[in-house]
Amino acid sequence: MGFPFTNLIVGCPKLSKLVEATSCRFSTFALSFAGAAILLASPPALHAVTPSEGGTPPSILDNVGQYSDATAVYLGDVNGDGTFWAISASHIIPASTVKFGGTSYNLVAGSVVSLPNKDFGLTNDSDLILFRLDVTSTPTGLVTLNLSSSPAEQGTSVLMAGYGGGSFGWGYNEVGSTGSVIADGAGVSTLSFYTFDSGGTKAILGDSGGGVFAQNGSEWELLGIMIGIHPNDGNPITIMGDIAYYRQQILDAAVIPEPGTVTLVATGFIGLAGLAARRKARRG
Repeated sequence: MGFPFTNLIVGCPKLSKLVEATSCRFSTFALSFAGAAILLASPPALHAVTPSEGGTPPSILDNVGQYSDATAVYLGDVNGDGTFWAISASHIIPASTVKFGGTSYNLVAGSVVSLPNKDFGLTNDSDLILFRLDVTSTPTGLVTLNLSSSPAEQGTSVLMAGYGGGSFGWGYNEVGSTGSVIADGAGVSTLSFYTFDSGGTKAILGDSGGGVFAQNGSEWELLGIMIGIHPNDGNPITIMGDIAYYRQQILDAAVIPEPGTVTLVATGFIGLAGLAARRKARRG
């Protein structure tokens, strides 16, 4: 059975702050959670991946780890205040630990914060969450990431990685389209871009929260976080939350909060519960 997303057009007045820059090019994909349950029950259909060619992944992918039954990305001390953060997708079942480089780290209790869409004329939260690691320094082998300050552009080469199917996978693709608002049945919307599966790496179950990176000169930047897939009339796509739109919110939230100043995520939901980044000819 196909994955029953429905294409809708978002009314531009609701996105007035973005319309100025995008000429009203936004669309939305509405996720049926009944469909998501079917997807979760039938993962083999998402695992049709060409065997790996091998190869060594770029070291920036050490920042991609396992969170719950899916993926998270280590951001690091983004504000230089001695707190250390990671980012993932809110629809993933919550967990109290995250694993990077084979080592498990506890989350600071009560540190999970959702990223809202208040700056974009939307009243609901995005499908992106931050949480703080209970550490006093950056874990060995990890780095503090550069966060993209410019929205994704069509044709940009991207490096994708995640823990779909419970194992690490990575590969390359390119941005196929930008300026989408992805909405799901739990009332969250995320400003996003997407890649076409036919272009290279694709996503499968378990990879929600996975990282999408692009090079800015000689440096890697975090460009997006994988949150969903869509059949797109036979030309499947992988959907990513666009970090640039949420960059300032990440910097504002990734601090030691004063009591009562953050929005906590009380519960998680399965949703896609992960998409595994898989290149058609490369696998970790």
